[in-house]
Amino acid sequence: MRAYFLTPLFIVMSASLWGQVPDTLYRNLKNEYGIRNFVRSITKNPSLMSSWGSDSFSTVEAHYGKSENEAYAKQFPSGTEGFGVRAESFLEYKNGKRLWGSASYQNQKEKDLRWNESIDRTLIYPYFTADSIGGDMQTERYAFAGGYLKHYKRFGWGAALNYAAKLASRNRDPRPKNISSDLRIKAGGALRDFYHLTLALHGSFEKYTQSNDIKFFSETGQPSVYHLNGLGYYNNLLKGNHLRGIYDGYGYGAGAQVVNQRGNWYLAVDYERLQVEKYIPDENNVVASTLVNSQWNAEITKLFHKKSYAYGLKLSYSNRQKAGIEPLLSARNSNGAEVLSTHKNYTLKTADYRLSLIFISEGESQLLISPYVSYQTHREDYTLIESFEHFSYLAAGLHLSYTQAFQRKHYLCYTLDWLSRRTLSKEYLLRNDSQRSLSQMLADNAQYLSSDEHRLTLGIEYNHRLHDNLSLFTRVGSAIALFPKRVNYLHSLSIGIHF
Repeated sequence: MRAYFLTPLFIVMSASLWGQVPDTLYRNLKNEYGIRNFVRSITKNPSLMSSWGSDSFSTVEAHYGKSENEAYAKQFPSGTEGFGVRAESFLEYKNGKRLWGSASYQNQKEKDLRWNESIDRTLIYPYFTADSIGGDMQTERYAFAGGYLKHYKRFGWGAALNYAAKLASRNRDPRPKNISSDLRIKAGGALRDFYHLTLALHGSFEKYTQSNDIKFFSETGQPSVYHLNGLGYYNNLLKGNHLRGIYDGYGYGAGAQVVNQRGNWYLAVDYERLQVEKYIPDENNVVASTLVNSQWNAEITKLFHKKSYAYGLKLSYSNRQKAGIEPLLSARNSNGAEVLSTHKNYTLKTADYRLSLIFISEGESQLLISPYVSYQTHREDYTLIESFEHFSYLAAGLHLSYTQAFQRKHYLCYTLDWLSRRTLSKEYLLRNDSQRSLSQMLADNAQYLSSDEHRLTLGIEYNHRLHDNLSLFTRVGSAIALFPKRVNYLHSLSIGIHF
């Protein structure tokens, strides 16, 4: 089946007031839409956050967004609608110090969820608490982040903290009440002028928790609650009226970065691991599953700087894995279910090999062109009962941005993102039995994962300087993604102040 590529209308509107002189405002805009994002990975180390910019800035922003999806994984929303606010600052001091922070709130409606009553779905997938009814879910997310770095003559160090909390509920049966928290702490150091190189290392720690609590007000016709394993299977001993689940996890990470003094070579490698156990309180806190998330990222970038322009290339590799360890349980006794043994039954491995190019003009206006091509693989297996889905893809994309100043009072920023992904191979063997709803969900997900995709995103941002220390900007946008006989839309609007 073929999908015909259509031009979307994507526009994001945002208003912001900047507390800098006009030249600083324009420098920050060009920095935001410029080459910084091409080498963004080095800022995973807080001791290298000085590369984020050379000027202080602060922003307060409100935004609204809505998405409608005809093609999607069925355990995820068919669409979202909500609003949020965000404030952030980046402050530079003369004595080599940098201080940054952000705070945000988001209120969002997630539509038509099926076979999933949990949150933070990408993180805990596939070990969801689920039922066959589902419905819309209202979510709130609070996030806070902050960091500090200090540079000495040849050495620098930095630390950062990120915390996010999420709440989700539904006002009709089934009525889940979900609460999660995610705390991440990171610290790093950098040695400068080591044979004309900057060498940096960082480490991180993560603590994650989530609680699921499902209630039914109706005393008749209550659906069974499942604690799903991989690819639609579940443990029969935990099926029925076990309405609570608790996820508890710890993780760590490490990374290394190398940058030459001229700023035209960048090398970054990092690794992260998070192990999450799911407990069932109604069964004497038996461990229903242990999920190990891990990922490797590596990239090398070479830039060539000329008088009025720069160009370069980047080779990157990303490998993400999930491994699920599940118990063999005995029948219930007076103390609840008992674990007889554990087995690694589930794996999910995804990889992305990517070549990216960049060209950027540097003058009164700024034009950035960045095409890329990537090869991707997706391998998901459940070995307890032979079941799998394997896919490979070839993708090509393009990112464009153009920034222009008019009379040193008006600033326009245009963006365009295009992606075309073709499925090279697909092979799957999934459950197809009397559990018709689960079987259909898996078949729909496989069809979604095996589909070609074409996506276009357009955006325009207008900035208006009101005073030397006050400016206003607005941004509007729309996106469209085309699948065989299906279309996804996204629209968003933001307004805010910078000072």
